[in-house]
Amino acid sequence: MSSVCDVLVVGAGPAGVAAAVELASRGVQVLLVEQRPTAGGAIHRAAFDGQPSTVKMPARHKRNWARLRLALERHADRIRVLTEAVFLGIDGHGVCLIDHRVSNQVKLVKPKAIVFATGAIERVPHVPGWDLSGVVTAGGLQVQMKESGQAPRGRILIAASGPLPIAVGAQLAALGNAPVAVLERARPLRNLLAHPAALLGLMAGPRQLVEALGYFRVLMRAKVPYRTGIRVKAVRRENDRLVVETTDDKGNDAQYVVDTLVLHDGLARNDRGLPTVDVHGIAVARAGDCNEVLGADAAITEGRKAAQRIASRLSGRPVEPHADAFDLARVFQQSLANWFEKPPVDMTDETIVCRCERVTNGNLASMNFQSPREMRLVGRVGMGLCQGRFCAHVASQSTQAQDVSFAAADIDGASLRWPIRPVSIKALAAAEELEAPNAPKAL
Repeated sequence: MSSVCDVLVVGAGPAGVAAAVELASRGVQVLLVEQRPTAGGAIHRAAFDGQPSTVKMPARHKRNWARLRLALERHADRIRVLTEAVFLGIDGHGVCLIDHRVSNQVKLVKPKAIVFATGAIERVPHVPGWDLSGVVTAGGLQVQMKESGQAPRGRILIAASGPLPIAVGAQLAALGNAPVAVLERARPLRNLLAHPAALLGLMAGPRQLVEALGYFRVLMRAKVPYRTGIRVKAVRRENDRLVVETTDDKGNDAQYVVDTLVLHDGLARNDRGLPTVDVHGIAVARAGDCNEVLGADAAITEGRKAAQRIASRLSGRPVEPHADAFDLARVFQQSLANWFEKPPVDMTDETIVCRCERVTNGNLASMNFQSPREMRLVGRVGMGLCQGRFCAHVASQSTQAQDVSFAAADIDGASLRWPIRPVSIKALAAAEELEAPNAPKAL
């Protein structure tokens, strides 16, 4: 098989584009694949018409992305961008399978190296009713606003934890539909007293702190209550609306009747099914949040460094040691984690663990699994469309009560399982080698 690229970069967010540009600047031919119609990742999600989103964001992010886009255009002769394309896996001969949704075909490429820059995945607190229609994630709602330029109609409640819900609340207010409240599960001020070093650690991210203060000002001007130490007990539908039952750590209960409930429980690496080491002769590197969740600023730097390591390996030169440029980012993220430290979510037997296969917490408890593999094959956890991205960590927490402890990734087993994303039989049957740009088709 001929090679149309030296390096395959998976994901065209800040880390992926930075990696592609760095590789191209060193004379490397790059294929950059992105599952969305446009590059940018979640943070720079374009509007539905392909134009930049009108939702406000910090000026530094706009400047950084503008520079990356210019560099991408400048190196267009060495970077081929394939959008609406999903990485599926690598066969035993080192051939990568890419589901090109536009042509409904799997495209085959054989690179010398891969840089994975697939970003982060959002965690959701699995409270009873989290799977109902009208319940959305903070990141999902943010993407919706960026694409549409509008806030959802009706009453919106944000019940989440961490800094992202504050940003989403401010963006809703700026678009003319402020949330009825932002409920934070943690007690940030109490946590700072318990972890005084966290206050100093937050100083490692001055730009992020200024950004957060700006969001708080928007919430205050819109008179949005920000309440801490409150968790959701249950959600139910009643008369086409959501009834959200909440309580605080003193046992004070409250009820909200809303049209949309926004949940969020932090971010994790979006690395399910991705190799951590070289595989089938292909050099592998990770960059950005799929390697370590450090935010958009660090992702750009990490993308460049991952590209430098790959370029050195391809050229046969020793990989140059680099000073760790992410110490401050790690300090800041750890301080945020301490600041928003929160109690675990209480799950009832009726709580849905795996939405794809409708597996409840009670189902898992009754089956008395002895291994994560047994839980996957018999309990069906991780067998649905999401392949465990949203449920594996919750299932691992659920089984801890049964003295069966394992990591979320253990349900996949020791071997990589391709494809890592659903693909149609038709697309697989029509698989063909990705042609070079403007290559003539055989008659």
